[in-house]
Amino acid sequence: MRNNRNPIIIGFFYYSFYPVKGGASVHGYNLAKELALKGYKLLKVNGEPDPYTEKKSGLWGLIYILLVSDIVFVRLDYFKKMRNFIPLVAKLFRKKVMAELNSPSDELRLFGATEMDIQKADRFMRFLSRFVDKFLVVSPPVKKYCTEILQLNNVSVIENGGEVFELEALAVSQEFQDVIEEITTSYDQVAVWAGSPNKMQEMSFIGGIGEALDATCALILITTSPIRLPESLTRRENIYVFSELGRDEVKWIIRQADIGFAFYEDYYWSRWGFYNSSLKVYEYLVNGLWVISNKEELIPIDEHIKLLNDPYEINELMRAINSNGLDFKLTRTWTKVAEEFEKQLIEVINSD
Repeated sequence: MRNNRNPIIIGFFYYSFYPVKGGASVHGYNLAKELALKGYKLLKVNGEPDPYTEKKSGLWGLIYILLVSDIVFVRLDYFKKMRNFIPLVAKLFRKKVMAELNSPSDELRLFGATEMDIQKADRFMRFLSRFVDKFLVVSPPVKKYCTEILQLNNVSVIENGGEVFELEALAVSQEFQDVIEEITTSYDQVAVWAGSPNKMQEMSFIGGIGEALDATCALILITTSPIRLPESLTRRENIYVFSELGRDEVKWIIRQADIGFAFYEDYYWSRWGFYNSSLKVYEYLVNGLWVISNKEELIPIDEHIKLLNDPYEINELMRAINSNGLDFKLTRTWTKVAEEFEKQLIEVINSD
């Protein structure tokens, strides 16, 4: 289907993903990187220039991409932004379209949406689906949303993956390295939690773990925005908070830790329960960390994920875990994600 002289061209319409800051940008960047390394040519219109795509700007750039691309790939959501109408426009150019959807419309409740708003969002996505040849989703619950609410039968699941962080490739100051080394050499075990302090994350539970934390263990919290810890935790010398770090600094900390925490709320507002494909879990695993979570849905991913809900039991497990590191080959990288994506891409291109 492709060679060095005539690569397949993908119109790549994703959230802005460069520089990488976390969340959706991690997914977009790593998928683009792996597809480019496989020999595909990716064209985009938004965000800063990056090493793996070719940027075309403005309306004429969009038209150019739709003219020359072999297939269009777009990240959809429920907001009436231009990117979400790309499938419709692409069909005017007689292009085949693949779309990624990473959440059900229920997530809008976190932004104050009413039941009527949710129903409108479902109708909007059902309208957009008429112009999509293949939907890719990150978890079985999101697929269930697509099949039951959107009445789609062209949906496949491709879970997220993890990137192995190579320390020598990270742009981290010596001062920062020294700070982290001081922590990791002062304690038997170092656990890390990285993420946004939002309504999806079980932050109060993490606070309970901090209060139960043994003096031989440390907990590092990496947050996208400043958080206010309870006074009982601010007095603990073995709890550290880093806010608004660069992506390489986040990678450095994770690579140095022994255990990764992934605690989530019960998602009572979702008709489908917990539906995430946890980026942090895959990043922990491929970088040799054990994972402790309160979500049984994550357990099948790997035998090194432990399901616990009691802070004192978690403290005991932390003290017992062997921190010599795991075999990185056990878990899922972005290369595997790109292989699964490529299979779907070729099927769509070759379909009638």
